[in-house]
Amino acid sequence: MKLLPDRVACSGAVRARQTLERMLKVFGDHPKVEYRQALYDELANAKDKTRVLMVLGHEPTVSVSCQWLASSDSDMVKLDLLNLGMSTASVVVFGSDQPFSRWQVHDAELLAVLSPKDFD
Repeated sequence: MKLLPDRVACSGAVRARQTLERMLKVFGDHPKVEYRQALYDELANAKDKTRVLMVLGHEPTVSVSCQWLASSDSDMVKLDLLNLGMSTASVVVFGSDQPFSRWQVHDAELLAVLSPKDFD
């Protein structure tokens, strides 16, 4: 999908950090990485200039947060995947014409819900 984050906000949890370490082998040194204990407060403070923001967290908080972001126009099959909960190392991709800091509940288009099986 050629998505390279400008910035990564990663939970301070061991599992999230371990996942990010593997991802950084692909991303290289480009994304700015911030480890946060209060990860979801970080989302509220995303800057207008942030266009590609990757968030690493864990269940059930991530899938529930993604459900809040997804617009009602999003594909129902993809929404159902979020309702089932996300497997380990899954990725959700959203799109919007607005910078992340201006998103409201149900403002973003749910573009993809990907699990490691999708990359086999």
